[in-house]
Amino acid sequence: MLELNRIRTEPPTEAELKLAKDSLLHSLPGDFETTKASIGGLRQLFVYSLPLDYFAKLPARYEAVTPAEVSKAAQTDVHPDQLILMAVGDRAKIEPGLKKLNLGPIEYRDTTGNPVK
Repeated sequence: MLELNRIRTEPPTEAELKLAKDSLLHSLPGDFETTKASIGGLRQLFVYSLPLDYFAKLPARYEAVTPAEVSKAAQTDVHPDQLILMAVGDRAKIEPGLKKLNLGPIEYRDTTGNPVK
């Protein structure tokens, strides 16, 4: 939550932005390593009406992103107060820590999403 709030008030540092860009750039080839993954990429082109050269131009678009653009996007698209957080685990072990964080009301759900007490 601290980072989600911080990104709205402080632009990322050059090092943070470089790390994010490098992560995206280095993972991009893996999106086409298998036939199934390649089909997923083609599906994106079709579903979102993207140009055929979209993935070829994507690395340059990643590289062009500036800290100011990240800040602007964070202001319009990141809303920590509207998040729904989900924690999964042994209730006896995680509930005290969740309550201590005081992030809002806690709801309990079963494995199918139905409310439980």
